[in-house]
Amino acid sequence: MDGQLKLATRCLISDISDKIGLDIEIVAYRGGYPARTGIGAYVENPDTSTISISYREEDASRDYAVAHEIARIDRFFSASTSERRVMSSSPATRSIGYEQMLREAADVGSGNESHELVSQLYDGLLTQLLSQPADPWINVWLIENCSALRDDIDTVFTEEIRYAQEGLSEQLRSVLPAIAYSASHAMNAATAKFAAEFLGRKELSLPYDESDFSELGSLLSGLNSTDRGHVGDCETSDAWAKALGLAGWYEWKSLR
Repeated sequence: MDGQLKLATRCLISDISDKIGLDIEIVAYRGGYPARTGIGAYVENPDTSTISISYREEDASRDYAVAHEIARIDRFFSASTSERRVMSSSPATRSIGYEQMLREAADVGSGNESHELVSQLYDGLLTQLLSQPADPWINVWLIENCSALRDDIDTVFTEEIRYAQEGLSEQLRSVLPAIAYSASHAMNAATAKFAAEFLGRKELSLPYDESDFSELGSLLSGLNSTDRGHVGDCETSDAWAKALGLAGWYEWKSLR
């Protein structure tokens, strides 16, 4: 399905496939996240000869989405075998996160839909906690290795930050568990701060700079001030989790 992708993206897929010694399968689908990788499946079955990337085919920015996940794969395989880990949840870790959010959901009167809401928030927070520490360095890597995607990076980064900023709502704050609202926006504030500096567009971080997430966002940004590869991404996730009150909400799974 990679025939829909630009030549630069297809060349990147080929180069990284050769580098890691695995076939990279590209699969189009509808709905869901813009793109996702099969790194978790690889950790479960490291003897496989293929690793997959799925992308949302209707997206105009699909090339960036696929290239971004290619870079994440390269980042993962650049670490030594013993250092390759993926974030995972278990009944025990879910219980810790759920119980904390359910207590807060009860405080704001979220009603009978609390459990479903908490499940969605938990998954979303772990996705952010896993991906956002690496995202700045992935974008730097893409500019250095696939400059043809510079316009895509600018466009997607801007769209994602604008979308996140729409959630800066007192109405949402009033109905969501406080830790979920605060942690999500603090991580978004750190990402916006990087994007503003990286793209030279200070306006991207202004809504967060003027919010009560500015200080916490700056703290998270400071914890991710240098690129330390996949190992550093995992360490930053742990540091962010501690700062945000999410410690114990997940575990790390290493190669079998």
